[in-house]
Amino acid sequence: MSGKNNKGVVSLRIINFSELEKTEWSDPVYIGNVQWVLGACTETSEKTKNVKHLGVRLLCQHYSLSNLWSCTASVRFALVKPNSNNKNNAFSMEFEQKFDLDDKKLEVPNFINWEEANNMRFIKDDQIIVKAHITITNITGIQEKILETFEYPVDNLTDAVLIVEGKKVHVGKQILAWHSRFFRALFYSEFAESSQDEITLEDIRHSEFVDFLNFVYPTSKTINKENVEHLLKLADRFEAPSVLSKCEQFLIFSNEHVVVKLKYSEKYRLSRIQDNSLKALTTCAQIIELPKHPDYKSLGGCTHTVLLHKMIDLVSLQSVSPK
Repeated sequence: MSGKNNKGVVSLRIINFSELEKTEWSDPVYIGNVQWVLGACTETSEKTKNVKHLGVRLLCQHYSLSNLWSCTASVRFALVKPNSNNKNNAFSMEFEQKFDLDDKKLEVPNFINWEEANNMRFIKDDQIIVKAHITITNITGIQEKILETFEYPVDNLTDAVLIVEGKKVHVGKQILAWHSRFFRALFYSEFAESSQDEITLEDIRHSEFVDFLNFVYPTSKTINKENVEHLLKLADRFEAPSVLSKCEQFLIFSNEHVVVKLKYSEKYRLSRIQDNSLKALTTCAQIIELPKHPDYKSLGGCTHTVLLHKMIDLVSLQSVSPK
């Protein structure tokens, strides 16, 4: 398979890490068109010599019933301190495994001693991040996803060149104009840029813009926790409602924290996410816990108002319910 799509990372942020009991799972991530899910839990058993450890497990094609596929991959599990670029604040273990119908998971019950995992070297605000860095070396029975890089012109399909971080991005004017009001105005209005051979876009990362284009074009790219934030940002900037809608749909069904969902819903005026998040809050205790999340401070007045109304509604229901 191509080197572009055979590597990726599955990330799991654990909040209230010190209280971890049940297994927490990441959202599914597709690498090489293979589905991966990362989990973490506490383990005290013969496998850990009856000493409490943080265990990790990686599921590959967990819901597949077929026996026609296999996937060999190098997997590096890493424990990372949130918002830290210091490589000393990390712990990792690496494995090589062949996954198939009979062996869909890689489990490491004794990944790291629980006391060591609770060291401030890894924890911030009682949060910790577990990652699985995956490099696929061989796949059978699963077709590789094709993603566009937009590095080269395509006859009859591309007719414009955008410059992003000094790199050429070859696109088709019509398809961008169809999905984006920004590009419709850029290519087909009286703007001076519309007649230029190359148009420079400022303040954008090339990799993020290519991600965005893969959702404008009909490719196999999927939304995940790693790309949803910059996709929202670019969809908003370029006025691309179809990409915004895809991000909204992903967030509604993801296991992102309610505060994160409320943050995005407020920033990008996504009412369906806000509505879904409010319906998920069924007790006053859940609302009282929200300020503990690090992103809570970024919420504005409109979100605080609907949370207050939700709290009032819940209190009213409690007061009228039969005892």
